[in-house]
Amino acid sequence: MTGTRPWLSKTVLLCLLGAVLTGVLVLVLAPSLLRGADPLASEESAGSWEAAQADASEADASEADASGGAQTTGDGTAAAAGSGAESDGAGEAASAGPIVVHVVGAVAAPGVVELPPGARVSDALDAAGGASEHADVDVLNLARVLVDGEQIRVPRPGEEIAPGDAGGADPGGAGSGTDAAGAGSGGAGPGGAGPGGAGGVLVDLNSADLAALETLPGVGPVTAQSILDHRDAIGRFTTVDELLDVSGIGDATLSRIRDSVTVG
Repeated sequence: MTGTRPWLSKTVLLCLLGAVLTGVLVLVLAPSLLRGADPLASEESAGSWEAAQADASEADASEADASGGAQTTGDGTAAAAGSGAESDGAGEAASAGPIVVHVVGAVAAPGVVELPPGARVSDALDAAGGASEHADVDVLNLARVLVDGEQIRVPRPGEEIAPGDAGGADPGGAGSGTDAAGAGSGGAGPGGAGPGGAGGVLVDLNSADLAALETLPGVGPVTAQSILDHRDAIGRFTTVDELLDVSGIGDATLSRIRDSVTVG
């Protein structure tokens, strides 16, 4: 019996291997062929889809980073703006605080009154109970805007209002009430009194009572009482300049009342 040839066995094995590979390819490619699609095109489409997904992910990440930075900047700006607004609000609140003035003279209730910003002399008189029936309000500028800390003196008929008196003065100038009354600091004028207290009589620091001292320009109840207390403490005034030792009287006040007082 003749033996099998070696080359024939190799040929058979190669044929069988080729058949197996062909079968595998048919199984792999059969679904694509049945749908009429190009396998290579499908692979390319899959690759393009994956690339598009990657690009979209990168875009989302970049947008998120930008949004985060913008939000941080916005928060910082908002915080700074809020801080500035609070500072401005505090400054406005401080500047818009109430003003305090001292109303003396011929009013129903002399004393210190508190008024809103922008209040005028007429408002101060109303806060002090209104002018008394003996008040001479015509010499005052009732429309003048008040200044915090000032003193408003409401005179009686014939009583002198010194230049610069807060009741009828425009800020930084002579009192319009004084001009209207025709009174001057150096002497009597038409319709007004000369230096001194009411009626132009000099006020004696050693014998004047509280009411007489209140007739002095720029001297209210508090300052008048301080003069009396100082007089009680020292016994008597020997010179007008000793008024500088009285609490509440400085060079400006002394210069206003110097020609209206004497020491007897």
